[in-house]
Amino acid sequence: MKASKISLIAVLAAGVMLAYSPALRAQDTNKEGQVVKKHAGRPGAAGMKEHLDKMAEDLKLTADQKTKVEAAMKEQGEKMRGMRDLPPDQRREKGKAIHAEMTKKMKEILTSEQFAQWEKHRAQGRPGGRKSSGNTNPQ
Repeated sequence: MKASKISLIAVLAAGVMLAYSPALRAQDTNKEGQVVKKHAGRPGAAGMKEHLDKMAEDLKLTADQKTKVEAAMKEQGEKMRGMRDLPPDQRREKGKAIHAEMTKKMKEILTSEQFAQWEKHRAQGRPGGRKSSGNTNPQ
């Protein structure tokens, strides 16, 4: 019994050491040596470009539309990042306002067919639109 406890402690200690190893905490840098932040599932600018490209393909966006959608997505991302430190209730309210503003912008940019498809994708959480949190009825 005593040997199994020691073995368990040794395995746990090895796991902790592995989890905090420098290889796992290494940071990616760009050409200028600046640290590039990467989040699981949200890899930043590269992920946004990939998402935009997929959206452009799915919705068959024109070059002009793609430029406008990219600008709207960047603006939305900045606004969302700006509310990180807000309390949950304020974050929820501000998030709803940002969501409504993005919907309004997309309605202006996209054709009616593209907009309908965008909302459908958005409700399903597929490329071309993000799934809204807890809302099963698209606006």
